[in-house]
Amino acid sequence: MIIAQITGGLGNQMFQYATAKALSLKTGATLKLDLQSFKREILPELELERNFELTAFKNFQYQEATKEEINHYTSKSFPINKLQKLLPPHKRKIYNERDYTFDQNFFRANSSIYIKGHRQSEQYFKPYEKDIKNIYRLKEELIDRVKTFGEELSSIESLSIHIRRGDYLRLPIILDWHGVLSKEYYATSIDKIVSKNPSTQIFYFADDVEWVKKELVGAYPGTIVSGNIAKTSYEDFYLMQSCRHQIVANSSFSWWAAWLNSNNSKTVIAPLKWFNNAPYNTKDLVPVSWLRV
Repeated sequence: MIIAQITGGLGNQMFQYATAKALSLKTGATLKLDLQSFKREILPELELERNFELTAFKNFQYQEATKEEINHYTSKSFPINKLQKLLPPHKRKIYNERDYTFDQNFFRANSSIYIKGHRQSEQYFKPYEKDIKNIYRLKEELIDRVKTFGEELSSIESLSIHIRRGDYLRLPIILDWHGVLSKEYYATSIDKIVSKNPSTQIFYFADDVEWVKKELVGAYPGTIVSGNIAKTSYEDFYLMQSCRHQIVANSSFSWWAAWLNSNNSKTVIAPLKWFNNAPYNTKDLVPVSWLRV
């Protein structure tokens, strides 16, 4: 049995599940999910309350691990758990994340293991890309209201631009860790795409619409989708991936929208510096076919 710990927002959940699903497909083992992080009554100050959101996808099926099954892997003392990192992958009971780079030994893990970590690299599930993309299709009732608009976006030279600022600005320590992307990042990225195709139409997806109006729309006119055409995060997500090209924020939410974009000739631009002061090597986070600015 493989048990995967699922935490965070939708994008993080998608990375964690996709990685675990890939390992279960390789080994043939049953996959179960540890959803305890969504049932806590008290959260640390730096965390936001999150919901388990993977059920928004029409082909997603899962089994939840029981407390007894989770404890089978995690009830050891901390020193023992820490030593798990020193064991060969096939002998570990807990497989934690070393850092943000792709772990070349991951698929040597056995079929009885507890997986922790963000696993933010397509290399964990690239061999099973078709399976993952088939699973991550939103339920029709969540996108039905904007389905026609999504089809229109797919038919034109549309550019999705994602701006994430709200929760990153919530506390100084979070801002220092994640950072928010500058106007210059977006301006440089837009220029790169529009210079290739001047007929490109811009569509903004943002949690800080006033900043977009003040800093971007004047120089780069476009349609603000969030809160206007799209009323929910799922509608945002669907319409973002419906665009033919993407400029992503330092956010797993727009990372996934770009990755799920089915346009074979898409241009995707991602920030060269994904985190501000977090000590992570993110060389494997962005697919090699994307541009970094």
